[in-house]
Amino acid sequence: MATPFDTKDQTACGSATAASRVFGILELAEGILLYLPITDLIHVSRVSKRFQHTVAASKPLQRALFLKPLAGKTVILVKPTPGRMVFLADETSDMSVGVLGNPFVQRVMQGLNHHDDAALLRKDATWRRMLLSQPPMRRIEDKYGRKFRDDQGVKLLQALVASEKRPQWYRPNHIEAWEFFKRVKLAGDVRRIEKPLSEDDRSLHHTFHGMQLG
Repeated sequence: MATPFDTKDQTACGSATAASRVFGILELAEGILLYLPITDLIHVSRVSKRFQHTVAASKPLQRALFLKPLAGKTVILVKPTPGRMVFLADETSDMSVGVLGNPFVQRVMQGLNHHDDAALLRKDATWRRMLLSQPPMRRIEDKYGRKFRDDQGVKLLQALVASEKRPQWYRPNHIEAWEFFKRVKLAGDVRRIEKPLSEDDRSLHHTFHGMQLG
């Protein structure tokens, strides 16, 4: 006859088996993990080999971690008036695109400035492959006139490093468009969002003059 201890043990074993089955199916695992904060999702790969494989094999999760670009047409950054920026779906579009800033920027900067995080300083650290934004930018220029270009999308590392020998770090708001990027917390929020241009921006559409993003 099963004792209460045996019953609990069997229940726990059954729960573990059920969880293993769920996370063994990529689509189900994606659906669950996309509800996590991005700052938690980045640690999921450390849980087990299975989780590591799931994150590596999933395009939505890779995009949520800013490791792969969002799908979609080229995005154009334009400046209709001083102090304003608009991201267009393409050169002739009447749709604007929300551009998301990488949420790891501040943590990476603080850790590197103080040299207090060994994980950040590793040459194979994940943040080194992260895009600065979603959709990614192909080229940027900071207020000091430094330009960075990458046809695959400007990386967080490229945007922060100002010296080849010893990294010199500066605040992200030195990048002109940074304050216009949207902030994102949950992994599932990293997606392409388009909406019609406002009347003011549409009236200036033909006078737009800007640079191309990823």
